[in-house]
Amino acid sequence: MLCAGVLTGSHVFDADPALQRWWLTLTALTAAALLFLDLHESGVFLMQVRGYLVIAKLVALGLLPRLDPAAAVWLLGALMFVSVLSSHAPSRVRYHVPLGGAHFHGGRTKG
Repeated sequence: MLCAGVLTGSHVFDADPALQRWWLTLTALTAAALLFLDLHESGVFLMQVRGYLVIAKLVALGLLPRLDPAAAVWLLGALMFVSVLSSHAPSRVRYHVPLGGAHFHGGRTKG
């Protein structure tokens, strides 16, 4: 969250583009590392809402350099908002499997 926060601030305060790229790279690398840690725990992660959100946020980060600076600020703000909501959502939301409607949590399947 630190890298994402600094990245957002670098866009809000119109920092040097090289600095923005540096923080974008760090944000993407830390996000990818966390994704791989979750995948190491269980591949089910990719079928859950939390997995969909992580993938969507990584795709959005990939689009960031192509956006108008004002749109980038709004996208980063939206990503921060979604990140906070999803990390504090109840487990029945985070672990929900949209395709199939089941819940996978801790190696157990709940109907």
